[in-house]
Amino acid sequence: MAERSGARNGPGHYPPPWGPTEVGLGIVAALSLVILSVFALAGLALLAGLPDDSLLLRYLVFATSEGCLLLVATGALLFSGAGMEALGVTPPASRLGSLGEGLAAGALLVFLTRGWTLALARWAPLLHERLLAEEQRQLQFLEGPWPLLVVAALFVAPVTEELFFRGFVFGGLRSRLDFPLASALSALIFALVHLMPVSSPPLFLVGLATATLYERHRSLAPALTAHVTYNGIALLATFLGWWS
Repeated sequence: MAERSGARNGPGHYPPPWGPTEVGLGIVAALSLVILSVFALAGLALLAGLPDDSLLLRYLVFATSEGCLLLVATGALLFSGAGMEALGVTPPASRLGSLGEGLAAGALLVFLTRGWTLALARWAPLLHERLLAEEQRQLQFLEGPWPLLVVAALFVAPVTEELFFRGFVFGGLRSRLDFPLASALSALIFALVHLMPVSSPPLFLVGLATATLYERHRSLAPALTAHVTYNGIALLATFLGWWS
């Protein structure tokens, strides 16, 4: 299969057969499925007498939401007849170098995120308080036994989000748009759907960095490595109290 060239066929991996229109429809479909699944789970929990903050309900909501992203991404393959390489599921050309770059990118993103937190603490204390509240809500939502949290933060979320936001969203945008616009739009979508307004700038950087890694190495492996590294370091630092 020929590589992409120019605005329509840029130097990414195998171009997916879908474009921005299909990406927009996929995002609407994913959000609709998430909302419907959350309401359905809430109704079932009410019938079963589960409290709103039960561990089972919270992790069911998380797993179902991530599953909706995976369903849309893989559904795009089924409808288009493309293979997994269209989502970037392929080994990078230089495995050791690209994975090392992913590790370095993830660590740098943690550093930049910490810088954003410290800047708000110094110059915008009210926003800093809102940032801490956002982070606390996120941690409380997935609060539970360590094995569950590790699987959720270091395996499930990175895999499904990279397949959807980089493989499906960025890949589809990139098949028709130049890299700066495609990466910026996909990173903006990635930041917005997390529903953490004060944390949006660091999340936008995560989206940009992972899209850049995908573009450079024609594989999701380095982007996934960066995502796992970012989540892992941030989680470890939080629970060890390094940032308190």
